[in-house]
Amino acid sequence: MRLTAVAALMLGILAANVTPGGLVSAQTKYAVTVTADQKTDFSKFQTYTWRTGQDSPDRTIHDQIVAAVDAELAKLGLKKQPSAPADLIVFYTSVQRTDIKLDAKRNAETGTRPELSVGSLVVTMRNAAGKELFRGRVDKPIEVTRAELKPVIDEAVKDVFEKYPTRTKK
Repeated sequence: MRLTAVAALMLGILAANVTPGGLVSAQTKYAVTVTADQKTDFSKFQTYTWRTGQDSPDRTIHDQIVAAVDAELAKLGLKKQPSAPADLIVFYTSVQRTDIKLDAKRNAETGTRPELSVGSLVVTMRNAAGKELFRGRVDKPIEVTRAELKPVIDEAVKDVFEKYPTRTKK
């Protein structure tokens, strides 16, 4: 069974280029993008707590995303707090979309073009005052079974935090 709905929920804010007619443009980018406040010394942060974002409605997927983020933040030396106060407030947003392969030939029988399930995940970190300090986003095609989803989530979150400001370059 394809996890089009669940897999796509796993990955973040919808930023698809949609034409006025509702079609996805051919310029879709599948990548990891990270923005970090250049004036912030990320090495000073020691703790974080979670806030609700646009979480996956699937509890298993939600728990997998949170566990993957917790694991990456622990690798960065941050300690999870059950509630405020904390140095950072973390939340994620996930969404699923279906892209249409506009450069592909139409199906002779149906006249439709192939579709691709795409997931987006955005992990955001703010300070206690609410200022956004870090945002990592990953958009990628997802065509997996439920059993294969956890490694996809882990990889997506790892890719986001590979670009965290205090991460040592290899």
